[in-house]
Amino acid sequence: MKKLFDLLHIKKVGSLLIALCLVVGLMPMTAYAAACYLSYAIDEGAGNSWVIKSSNNVSDRFYMTTGTAPGAGNRTPMLDDLVEFWFDIEPGYALKSLKAKKYEGTRNEDVYVSAADLYITENDTPGMSQKYYTKFYLEQAIVIELLTRRCVMTVKFDSNGGSGTMASQTFEYDIKQDLSENSFSNAGYTFAGWNTEADGSGTPYDDSVETVFYPESDKEITLYAQWIECTDHSFVNGVCEKCDAAGKGIPATDDFIFAIPDDSTYDGSVKQATVVPNASITGMGEITVKYYDENGHKLNGAPVDAGIYTVKIDVADGENYKAVTDLTFSDWTFTIAKKPVTVTASASDKVYDGNNSVDESAITLEFSGLVAGETIGFTIKEAWYDSAAVGENRRVPIIYNVTGDAAKNYIFPTGGEYIAPDYYVEATADITPKELTIIWGNSDFVYDETEKFPEYTVEGIVDGDVVEFICVGAATDARHEYIGVITGITGEDSANYALVGTPTKEFTIAKADQDAPVGLGKNDETAPGMADGTITGITAGMEYRKGNEADYTAVSGNTLENLAPGTYYVRYAGDTNHNPSDAVEVTINAKTYYVVFDFNGGNIFGFTEPIEVPLNVNGTLTDNVPWPTKEGHTFLGYFTEDDVLIEDPGNYIFTQNTRLIAHYAINEYTVTVPAEQIGYRLETDVSKIEHGGEVYISFALKEGYEKTDAFAVKVNGKEIELTEYNNVVVHATEDLVITVEGVAPKTSEPNDPTTPNTGDNSNMVLWIALLLISSGSLITLTGVERKRRIVKR
Repeated sequence: MKKLFDLLHIKKVGSLLIALCLVVGLMPMTAYAAACYLSYAIDEGAGNSWVIKSSNNVSDRFYMTTGTAPGAGNRTPMLDDLVEFWFDIEPGYALKSLKAKKYEGTRNEDVYVSAADLYITENDTPGMSQKYYTKFYLEQAIVIELLTRRCVMTVKFDSNGGSGTMASQTFEYDIKQDLSENSFSNAGYTFAGWNTEADGSGTPYDDSVETVFYPESDKEITLYAQWIECTDHSFVNGVCEKCDAAGKGIPATDDFIFAIPDDSTYDGSVKQATVVPNASITGMGEITVKYYDENGHKLNGAPVDAGIYTVKIDVADGENYKAVTDLTFSDWTFTIAKKPVTVTASASDKVYDGNNSVDESAITLEFSGLVAGETIGFTIKEAWYDSAAVGENRRVPIIYNVTGDAAKNYIFPTGGEYIAPDYYVEATADITPKELTIIWGNSDFVYDETEKFPEYTVEGIVDGDVVEFICVGAATDARHEYIGVITGITGEDSANYALVGTPTKEFTIAKADQDAPVGLGKNDETAPGMADGTITGITAGMEYRKGNEADYTAVSGNTLENLAPGTYYVRYAGDTNHNPSDAVEVTINAKTYYVVFDFNGGNIFGFTEPIEVPLNVNGTLTDNVPWPTKEGHTFLGYFTEDDVLIEDPGNYIFTQNTRLIAHYAINEYTVTVPAEQIGYRLETDVSKIEHGGEVYISFALKEGYEKTDAFAVKVNGKEIELTEYNNVVVHATEDLVITVEGVAPKTSEPNDPTTPNTGDNSNMVLWIALLLISSGSLITLTGVERKRRIVKR
C-alpha cells in the first residue's frame, strides 16, 4: 500500500486538505517498513532462513522456516514494502554469508535475486545492540539465507633470540588441538616452553600441549620461545649434544707412570693399579684407570675376582674437555689365580616323593678353603638312588655344579668314574612311604540314572604314579543316608603310599526336577454354555487340575475333553526319582457373542465411536442399552444391518454377533412472518423447513415509508442484518418467528423526486463533489505514478 502523499501530486493544499479529511476521514498511516528482530547461534555449515512473501494481509507476522518469530504487531510484507530487520550472532561465531533467493510456492529456486538494496552494517540504528542490520524493497517473494562460521585465533611463533622458522597455526573457536612442536634452536640455551610475553611475564604454554581458544572475533596471538642457559653438558665429538656448546682441547701424550699389581691367588681383596701423569700435562682434570677382563669387557672398578686383566688410562673430562682419541701408550696385564677348595656331603632321610634323585634341601655340604665370609652353593647335575623307591640305606651319588657369586674364584678337584664332573660325593638315606590325605567334596547328588559316590580328592600323589582306590557304597536311586568308604590302595605304585585310617563319607541322592510340558494346545468352548473345551498334546505321566482346585488328577490318552471355561494347570507327575514339574497354565475361553452399537452420526455423552457390548450365556446384553442423541434429529431406535427394527435390545435374545445401527428422523421447524405488514413486505413461500436448512425471505419498503433509527429485522427476537439484496437469510435450528420494527411513514420528500430515499449512502460521491466545489479550490489529479523509495548503500 502506498502512502497518500506518494499517490497524489498536490498543487494546492490548506483548506482543501482539511475539507477532504472532514469528508472521508483520515486514512490510516500504515508503516510499510516491516521490522524483525532475531538472535541465534549457528555452527559452521548450518544456517537459518526466512521466507518473506507478499500477501493480502492473510497474516500479521513474517513466515519463517526457522529462527525466532518477530515481535507482536508485525504484518506480512507486500510488494514494494521496505523490509528491514536486525539480527545478532553469539560470541565465537561470525557471519559467513547473507543471500537472497527467489521463493516459488513451497520451494526455493536456486536463482539469486538482484541484491542491489541488500546490505549489512554494524550498529546502523541508534540504540540497537544488534551487530548486523539489513533492509531492502520487496519486489517478489524471496528467501533470506544466513550462514555462519567459527571465529579463528591465529597463533604466531617468535624465536625470541633463537634461530629457525615456524609457520603460524590457526585454532577455531572452542576446537581443541595440539600446539605445533618447537623447531627453534639457541646455542648455549635449552628450550623451556612458550609465553605470550617475550620476558615470560604473560600466560605460559607447554610445547605441543593440547590447547583451546575462545576468540569472540577473528584475532591473532604471538607465542615467544623461552630459553634457559645450558649448564648440563654432554659432549659428542667435542660438541655438547644438548645445547651446541664446544669443549676445550687437551694435548696428546704417552708420558704416564704406572704401578701394576703382581700376579697372585684369589683372596677376596681388591687389586688396584695407580698412574701418575708427566708433570708437563696440566689442567686436564682427574685422570682415572680402567680395567678390562680377558674377554675385553670394561669393568666398573678395580678387580677382585680371579682372572686375567688389562689396565688402561682414561684422561677424558666430560664437562670441559673434548674426548681424548690420540693418546698413545702400552697396555699392562696381571693375573689373579683361582683358590683350591674341597667339599664333603651327606644326604638326609626322606619320605617318598616319586623322585629317585636328591633335592638340594636333602644334602648338607661342608667346604674347606673358602675365604672368610663367603658361601658356595651347588646345582644337582645328576643324582639317584641305587635301588627300589622305598627302603633303607639307599646310596646317593651326588654330581653337582658349583653356584654362587664367589664360585668363579675357586677350583674344585675332579676324579672318579664320572665323565668330566666338577665334583661328586656319595651319601646314603632311608625312604619311607608317603601318607595320603583324602579331602571329601560334594556329597549331595541329584538323580540322573548313573551310579553315585561322594566326590573326593587325594593330596600327595606324585605326578605320573599309577595309584587306584578301592571304594564301596556307591548308589543309584534317589534316597538319603548312603555311606561311601575308601578301603584301600591298588596300582603298580601303591607300595609307595599309605592311607591314614579308613576314610568314610555320608551322601544323598535327591529327586531330579522335570522340565515343564511343552507342545500343549487347546480348543475354546464352541458355543456359550457348551463346556466342550479341550487341551491337546497330553502324554503319559502328566496330571492336571482346575485353577480353583488343590489336587491334581492323572490323565490318560493324549487329549483332555469336555472342559468348562476356566484356567487349568498341567504338569508331569512326580515318582520315586523325580519331583513334579512346573505346571503349564492353559485357559479355556468361554464363547461370547457381542452386539456393536453404531451411533450413525449421533453420540452418547459426547462419545461418537461404536461400542461393543458382550452378551450373557442366555444371549442378553451384559450392560444397559446406549440411547444416543443427534443434533436436529429424533432417535427412532436401532435397526440391524438388514433394516430389521429391534425396539428394545435390552430384552432381545441374540444368537450371534450383531451390529445395530441407530436411525433418526430429521426435525422440521415452522417459519412464521408477521400477519400484518405495515409499510413493508416480507415474502416467502416456505412455511416448514428441515433442521439445518436455509430460508430466504425478501424484504421491501412500501411506497411512502422509510426506515427509522429503530429499524430492525429480528428472528426469534434477535436482530440480524439484511443481505445486499434486502433479503432475510436464516439457517433453521428451531422454529423461526420473523418480526420487523422501526418502519414509519416518510416525514419529508427528497430534493429530486425521481430518486427515492432508500436509506443507503449511494449519493455520497455527489456530496463529496459539492463540498469540493464549495471550498473554492481546485484539485488537479495529475495521475498516479508508481514511486519507489531508494535506500542508499
